Amino acid sequence: MVTGSSLEYRNQWGKIFENWSQLISVSGFEFVAANVFVSSSNANRSILLVWFAPSVGLVKLNVDATYNYNTKVATCGVVLRDHAGDVLLSAIASFPDVSALLQAEFIAILFGLEVIKSGNFGPMLMESDAAVAIRELGEGLNSLSVWFGYIINMLELARCCRVKGFYHVRRDANDIARKLSKMLYPVGGRQIWVFTLPSSDM
Repeated sequence: MVTGSSLEYRNQWGKIFENWSQLISVSGFEFVAANVFVSSSNANRSILLVWFAPSVGLVKLNVDATYNYNTKVATCGVVLRDHAGDVLLSAIASFPDVSALLQAEFIAILFGLEVIKSGNFGPMLMESDAAVAIRELGEGLNSLSVWFGYIINMLELARCCRVKGFYHVRRDANDIARKLSKMLYPVGGRQIWVFTLPSSDM
């Protein structure tokens, strides 16, 4: 995983990734603001306040992070569901030495993509209630974030996982991932559940 400032990363890798914006465009990533889903004709469909299932043939990955400013620990929750709303996978991980909430949200996205990359889940959509994280992803190589390295890693993983779009959604539409991220979990640990959630109350 690449970390460090955006300036350091550009100096080291700028030439290698100079065509990344073209690769992203070819992949057809969409970066859409809260709950306003835009069609290929750029016409607004609707504003939705709750989670809804993806179309047949797609799966949806929801991620969230809870950050403790005192302990510098981020807990990340991930849930992957299909067009019927059935859970394919859920996961929790706790990461130490996190310096800011935005970094925690980036880590949650990376964790979610890393968890699913080895599975053959098909094309997917990814949702997060972290507006700034989705906006910075949408900036791509133009992002000035100090966590620019995370952004490149996320986009690279997204290509491997056949992610079609990154969507910012309201908190209620990200409810299960949010509840997972609020579960108490040992620092540095992670756990994955297949075809289920860790609790029936979610």
